[in-house]
Amino acid sequence: MSLLNNIKKNCQNTTTFIKNIFNIKDDNITFPTHTDALSEEEVHGVPSKVFSGLLSYPENPYCCPKCGVVGSVIKHTPKASLIQRIPYQNVPTYLRLYKQRYRCKDCDHTFSATTKIVDKNCYISKALKFAILSDLKQKCSMTDIARFH
Repeated sequence: MSLLNNIKKNCQNTTTFIKNIFNIKDDNITFPTHTDALSEEEVHGVPSKVFSGLLSYPENPYCCPKCGVVGSVIKHTPKASLIQRIPYQNVPTYLRLYKQRYRCKDCDHTFSATTKIVDKNCYISKALKFAILSDLKQKCSMTDIARFH
């Protein structure tokens, strides 16, 4: 839980740097200091780089998407998603994105903040999907593409 507390303290320099590396345009994603933003971990038995960030809206959503009641949405606990990114310098790269969840006080419906870098209920970034599609145009086997990504 201490990592989550550190994630909430964002660093503007680190956020700008990581967003430039990954070409992230979403203003709702922030990153903590460089010591908490990047870690080397084993993911599925493979040494990988994992960047950690927080996806949260600056203000609570205006109304509940389920019941439509205005002003009843409050912040709830963030939920971590491990999103696979394009390998960086031939090292598997992931984005552990803590998505802020919200709860409606009226109907108890919970929902998460969304971003354009990944589809809803998906853990593969759109950039990685496009990179795989681009590699499929080349003359190489699907096994080689899967091994690289």
